[in-house]
Amino acid sequence: MKIVAIDIGNSGLKIGFFGDDINDLEVSCYKRGENIPKIKAELTVISSVSDSLKDKILENIKSDKIFEIYPENISSVKFDYSPLSSLGRDRVAAALGAFKLYGGDSIIVDFGTAITVDYVNEKGEFWGGMIFPGPLTILECLANKTEKVKVKEFYPQTENGKNTIGSVNSAITNAILGMIERKIREHSPKHIIFTGGYYEDFIPFFKDIKIIQDKWLVLRGLYLYAKERLG
Repeated sequence: MKIVAIDIGNSGLKIGFFGDDINDLEVSCYKRGENIPKIKAELTVISSVSDSLKDKILENIKSDKIFEIYPENISSVKFDYSPLSSLGRDRVAAALGAFKLYGGDSIIVDFGTAITVDYVNEKGEFWGGMIFPGPLTILECLANKTEKVKVKEFYPQTENGKNTIGSVNSAITNAILGMIERKIREHSPKHIIFTGGYYEDFIPFFKDIKIIQDKWLVLRGLYLYAKERLG
């Protein structure tokens, strides 16, 4: 059965077209507001953090079956989160994908509009984590809330900034790195998984730590969810 996985985020969406197995994957990415093509599939599985955008996408889907991921329907991972309805579906898919693909005792860092850092233990129990604004979200906030701190571009740097642009980027970089490093020290996990749109920017800062790079972890988690639902 051919499976299409759709990850609807805050700033856009990703559509994964799976072939014969989980590694046979082609991905198309769209920014919010772009026209989405008509999709025809045997089975479509969706993760969405935007109900309004999800409704528009559903209008373009012709599928024999459509699943939306819900943590209550997952047997392999237990989610310690309250209320469960407030847990982002992308975090659910990433946790499921991480546990089934790499095993428990894993930290999952997803670099998106917001950065999430979550932990799944060896028993497959999701312990929650942290949500932090991504670099561009921080820059937008500074531009809107201050008169003179108008920085349009993010580039990672850890050294002291010698101008406003450098100072802001240094602060953002060190805040993100500190958050991730703190969780690594807290859990000493077997697996650290980076995913999302710009995780590559932070890989060079972890030269002494093994990082699993899985750009499409959420889509792969959605695929596994569909397989689990199908039995």
